[in-house]
Amino acid sequence: MLTTKTPLVVLTLLLFSIKTFSQEIQWAENIQSSKSKDCAFSFIGEDSENIYSSFSDGGKKFLTAFSRSSLKPEFEEQIPKLTVGKQKIKTYSPIFCKDKYIIFGTFIKKNKKTKTEKKSIKYNIVAFTADKHSGEVNTKPIKLCNIKIEKDENNKRGTFRFYTSPDNSKILISHIAFHEKKQTTIGHYKLFDNNLNLIQEFSENFTKNNKGNRMLKNNNNIVIDDKGSIYYRIGFQKIVSLDASKNYEKHVENISFEKKTNNTRTSRTKFTFDQEGNIILFGFYNKYKYDKQVGLYDGKLKGTFYIKINPRSKKIISQKISDFDASLLKDLTTLIEIRKEQYVEEARNGRLSGTMFVWIDDIFNKFDFSFQKDGGLVVIAESIRRFFQYNEESLRDKYNREIDRYKYLSSKTYQYDDFLVLNISPKGDLKWVKHIPKKQYFYQSSNSDRSCTSGTFNGSFKLGGFIDSFNYTKYFSTISSVSNKKITVIYNSHHKNTFKTHTKDIKTLEKIKNADVNAAVYDVKTGSFKSKKVLNGDQKSHPLCPRVHYKTKDKKSIIVFGQINKNYRLGKLILN
Repeated sequence: MLTTKTPLVVLTLLLFSIKTFSQEIQWAENIQSSKSKDCAFSFIGEDSENIYSSFSDGGKKFLTAFSRSSLKPEFEEQIPKLTVGKQKIKTYSPIFCKDKYIIFGTFIKKNKKTKTEKKSIKYNIVAFTADKHSGEVNTKPIKLCNIKIEKDENNKRGTFRFYTSPDNSKILISHIAFHEKKQTTIGHYKLFDNNLNLIQEFSENFTKNNKGNRMLKNNNNIVIDDKGSIYYRIGFQKIVSLDASKNYEKHVENISFEKKTNNTRTSRTKFTFDQEGNIILFGFYNKYKYDKQVGLYDGKLKGTFYIKINPRSKKIISQKISDFDASLLKDLTTLIEIRKEQYVEEARNGRLSGTMFVWIDDIFNKFDFSFQKDGGLVVIAESIRRFFQYNEESLRDKYNREIDRYKYLSSKTYQYDDFLVLNISPKGDLKWVKHIPKKQYFYQSSNSDRSCTSGTFNGSFKLGGFIDSFNYTKYFSTISSVSNKKITVIYNSHHKNTFKTHTKDIKTLEKIKNADVNAAVYDVKTGSFKSKKVLNGDQKSHPLCPRVHYKTKDKKSIIVFGQINKNYRLGKLILN
């Protein structure tokens, strides 16, 4: 349960002072208290009055909302244990959809092997709603879909994902799994309104001979608009749309760039919407190679591509491909070679499992988009990698005979590296790109019974179950905004790093006590920038360590979460 404490100090965080650019964080008046040090918040939506959130505290999950004006919590409500009959439910992070919270859950029903059928499982997806004014959960399940899957030797159940339209009025649910009998991967898709009424459903078969369709397995390659139309891409060849106004009639647009794209493929891509509602697809592309041992794999990074689609006609109205210059590519290639050496060294020290092969396209896989007044796109592309290490142990009987073997997840390693700042014209041309080197690290381990974890980023801790390290990315990730012909990028780094530190000498950020908040302000026209350390952005000078956390949908403010031990409070950074 969260409680309010008398303010320890009134915090005013002066971010940076530049002649033409200054900002400050406005902190909530009261400091809050949690049960545990690992209280983790996830901000999931907003309206004109509140910012809505879910959080875990002391092994329990809660729903809450913070007032946009005071940043005080309006309520907190524990999420009860949810079931369908006697069946326990695995729940996912809630979403906020117009006038309610929606909590998705899954459960498995197993079918035994018969003379005519193999063992199978039925993958069921349900939802529960909660009131936005109180957080009270309606425990009556809403059944959304069930999918029958053959149970293979690895007990694969497939991947469940969901997507929402920009106004959160539509929800698309996907489930993708390998079907052994058909020897193909099948994706099932269902579109619902915000009251969870089914609007449309379709499926896709992913076969080895259809590399285009296989691209739909990537969750960044599909998007829905406010009217419920669905868009997805097929490789570098096609954009497919399912038109909501025409009973989901399929429309296919061929991609045709001015430059040749032979022997190239897309790597990281993402859809977004501009101010006029046009659909923008942005991504990187690279050469690909073929090796007899590893098959098809990605080669050297080449540049960016940009596609703009009119939501009414469903036609491509702009498509551009831009190459990075040789000096930047040389920089990035050198960077990857350095990283490889580091991974090998860490592996020798037992920190990582085996040699890490890092292809050039493994970088810049997290995007933050902002739009300029003229329709130009600003992209902050950050590198995030995750490594998983599994250990194998034996189960033995009383005579010490091995009766079974099992694997368990023993550690997760998160590496947050460099980022690029890219300025894209309204027609999709790359105007300029800037490269910022940084290294940030989080490591977490678990015992075989999954009862104890330890993290090296914010000090060691012990918990009753294995937690997802992704909760701690709020310390790391970049966030950006555009105003007054300036691009502002705010991020964390080691306090000993400066903006002139050579790439090889960049210190790795592993602990909160070494963290600084940095701000870089770029001129939109020239790409020139000024950078400063954020004042009071470290743990030594404040009882709370600020973490850049959530950008509001109007792009005018950033919600900042500050925490040390069991004390925390929220702040608001106005982007003026």
